Amino acid sequence: MTGERSGNAAPASAGEEAGGVSSRAQNTAKKILTLEPFGPDDIPPHPDFQSQQTDPPPLHTFLNAVFIEAEKELAVPRTNIGKFKGSVSGTPVAVEKWKSSEKIDGGDEIVWFGRTSEHEEGKLVTFKELDACLMKGHEKHEAEYTPAVYDVNTLVEWDFGGEEMVWRAGEREGKMKDVEMRITQMHHSLPGAGLLSDRLFTTLLLSFTNTSPTSTSPTTTILEAINMQIPINFPALPATIGSRAHIRLHPSSKKYIYHNDDANATSTQKQKTKAGKDIVEGKYVSVERIRLLGEEGKGRKVVWEMKTASEAGGKLPAWMQKMGVPGAIVKDVPLALGFIVEGRK
Repeated sequence: MTGERSGNAAPASAGEEAGGVSSRAQNTAKKILTLEPFGPDDIPPHPDFQSQQTDPPPLHTFLNAVFIEAEKELAVPRTNIGKFKGSVSGTPVAVEKWKSSEKIDGGDEIVWFGRTSEHEEGKLVTFKELDACLMKGHEKHEAEYTPAVYDVNTLVEWDFGGEEMVWRAGEREGKMKDVEMRITQMHHSLPGAGLLSDRLFTTLLLSFTNTSPTSTSPTTTILEAINMQIPINFPALPATIGSRAHIRLHPSSKKYIYHNDDANATSTQKQKTKAGKDIVEGKYVSVERIRLLGEEGKGRKVVWEMKTASEAGGKLPAWMQKMGVPGAIVKDVPLALGFIVEGRK
């Protein structure tokens, strides 16, 4: 992590530890996991924002609100829409596809697509391996196993220095450890032999391990880790942060084009072919959870679930965008599992 892109995460004050809500927490009073992009005042303080942040939510207040909302989002009733069956290294892999919808502020409806898969602990992969792939450097690993992703870039990173953050939800409490939080950009190619412009998604990526997961008898939740991606309003970021992006405005068309001039980057051949190509901003929100479950007299299993909503932007019709999401997200399961298995060699 470079000095210019990371900032120390300030420890929670005594008032915050006790669950007190400062007036600045109004920024987290609205629903967090939506497609409405967050601006500088919607996320915790960071030195790189300087004067761009006038009333940001305290770090602990924000993290607590995000944790509570992630739990609620994963508990929303679902409608099954099919099953994907495949295999990785000769081991069968089954993924349930589902969707959910809800009304948000203003009466708009947000439609989520999700997936759930179960994996016998240690048979193909372990919880520890999935945690390392999905929760530690999530976007960098995703770029390695997802063919459509050709570039990922960190704009801002919060440095927690190994500090554990307390969360409280009613009478329950616990800690978040191994916390990672950063603003990232991910570049995607779209299918269509170059007929569609590539997409750029700017998100606040947050991941952590929950030290006190909830169990439902007779099953015990032994371990739990969660990650979320929240859309960020890229044009609202300070110019110093925006300059770290791998895009530039074309002088005549005023459209974004791909332009990676990072002196520390070694461009891949695929990135080189993208130089100067149009980029369209999309919006993406997601929550993902892995749990290691155990039941007396039975073996342990890992349950991996994820739900997402997105808008690809551009001229692609919304119905066409939604049509391809379920199939795309279930394919991530064998891709990630295969990446983990290959990494052992």
